[in-house]
Amino acid sequence: MNKTKTENKIIFNQALAGYLMMQGFILKKIERNEKCPDKNVFIFRKSENLEKTIKQYLSK
Repeated sequence: MNKTKTENKIIFNQALAGYLMMQGFILKKIERNEKCPDKNVFIFRKSENLEKTIKQYLSK
């Protein structure tokens, strides 16, 4: 079986990550932010639709 590596999109904003999940995007992983250990980063699979939804969120 030939697995292709998918690119990830790292989100630093918890509110944005929550919005993306409410829009149906699957959260792949949560990790500790290396630069700010008291915060997390949220990892999603990168896609055109994800980028479009992020732009919509940020324009509000």
